[in-house]
Amino acid sequence: MDTLSFQLSTYSIEIGNQQLTLLPKEFDLLHFLYRHPNQVFSREKLLDAVWGDGTPTDRTVDDHIYRVRKKLGTLKSGIKINTIRGQGYCLIKGSSKEKTLKIADPQFEEISQSLLYTYHLYGNGQAIKSLLNNPAFGIEPPSSLQMPLAFMAGDYRSIIYDSSISFKEKSLFLLWVYLLLEGAKPACEYFNQVYTKQLFTPLQQPEFDTLSRILFLLLSRNFDEALEAIVFTEGKITSSNDGFYPFFRITKLMYAICMSDQREIDEEKALLKVFFTEKPYLREKGIFLIVTGIIELIETKKRSGLALIEEGIEIVEHSQFNSHMGLAIAIMRFFLEKECTDEALQLLVSNTSTAFFEPHQIEKLKSEIKSIFHRHL
Repeated sequence: MDTLSFQLSTYSIEIGNQQLTLLPKEFDLLHFLYRHPNQVFSREKLLDAVWGDGTPTDRTVDDHIYRVRKKLGTLKSGIKINTIRGQGYCLIKGSSKEKTLKIADPQFEEISQSLLYTYHLYGNGQAIKSLLNNPAFGIEPPSSLQMPLAFMAGDYRSIIYDSSISFKEKSLFLLWVYLLLEGAKPACEYFNQVYTKQLFTPLQQPEFDTLSRILFLLLSRNFDEALEAIVFTEGKITSSNDGFYPFFRITKLMYAICMSDQREIDEEKALLKVFFTEKPYLREKGIFLIVTGIIELIETKKRSGLALIEEGIEIVEHSQFNSHMGLAIAIMRFFLEKECTDEALQLLVSNTSTAFFEPHQIEKLKSEIKSIFHRHL
């Protein structure tokens, strides 16, 4: 099955060495259909999924389908959008004999999915993209990774507007995006409602109970409850082999900075330095360097502090996990509020934020996210 790569920042699609640029709604329409192959969607369903609360007509869908088909015809993708008389439209993915044979092999599928999970764990977004974008590998992401991979790529629109994804499935992703858009306190209010009402899937329970809860409480400066969550999580994450371990220790380090607890700061820094020499978790290492650089700025070590922060930002960018670049920005903004009012850091955060927000246009998603929260909370 030929694999398209969707680049939201440029509204372009890629397959092999071929690239095609689309208009924004053409891009959204194709991406929605591509994520739901072999399913028939009426014009009304497509209007809801792609145009949201706008006022387009059925003719709008037909016009966009026509243009997308015409542009797809210039690519050797094997992908077609069929008209199902009296029902709507259906995207059919082309296939290659070599890839079909690989996917049909249970052992190959198990190995390839394990490889995807491993690269996701270690924060190697470049490797994930290479595996998924090259048809010769014959690898398809499991359903459990499809939303995390979309979030990794900064494809927020597809998660938000895809009506086939339940609120429980995407609640955590919506909370993270809202955190970036509106700040920690408003986001934490929604987080508390989602958490209290258990509006998440069983697979998300461990993350809601531990890392997410700690971070939302910390960033909203609810330090008493953050400490309770840290103590609770300490009993859950007892080994450095736990995938949550590095970020949990980073949140403990952040708490120690806010409490001006130098002994705890030194202890967590030492543990994390040892960890990152043994395991190359790119996303967490980048964020650790950013937090370490902030500590040095607080200690008036300006040159080395800024150098560490810039190195951390570069590592997070290199990981190609767009979601964690947003997290890095949120953490830097947090410390700029009180602990580290450094002008050079303010400028760096401003420039990084501009580079992050503008290509993905996530500011435009704010009202839709609030509307979704209000409908379900």
